[in-house]
Amino acid sequence: ETVRPIQPKVIILDCFQSCFGGNENETRDVGRFLGHMNELQEEHGASLILIHHENKNTLSSSLGRARGHTLLVGVMDTDIRIVRQPAGVQLLFEKTRHTRPLRGLNIEFNGDNYLWSVRGGRNGVGRTEGDAQQIEQGG
Repeated sequence: ETVRPIQPKVIILDCFQSCFGGNENETRDVGRFLGHMNELQEEHGASLILIHHENKNTLSSSLGRARGHTLLVGVMDTDIRIVRQPAGVQLLFEKTRHTRPLRGLNIEFNGDNYLWSVRGGRNGVGRTEGDAQQIEQGG
């Protein structure tokens, strides 16, 4: 009801746990939530971005994967992760359902203007300039 008058093209939910209100490990709870998200997406014809956190349990074999039920990963079209690497911060595209695999982007945050920028000669879509030229030429 609150969203309808705005007619959004993109809906961002930050973060999953704040919007959820159930047990993120229970199939029934997560399935119900995802059903509501699907209804929201279809009603507005909008893309949905769900911010979620990785499992931080270093003693678990699930370190480096999203917390909660595997249904979350199963339904997503794209899984983008921000990862701290020795050389800086990198944007990783772990799952891309509707496009070819994308290489990671080295990014940096500017605390003066609160903007992220790409480092190392990559353009804004995760490809090198050569990749972009190849795509334009039909490759």
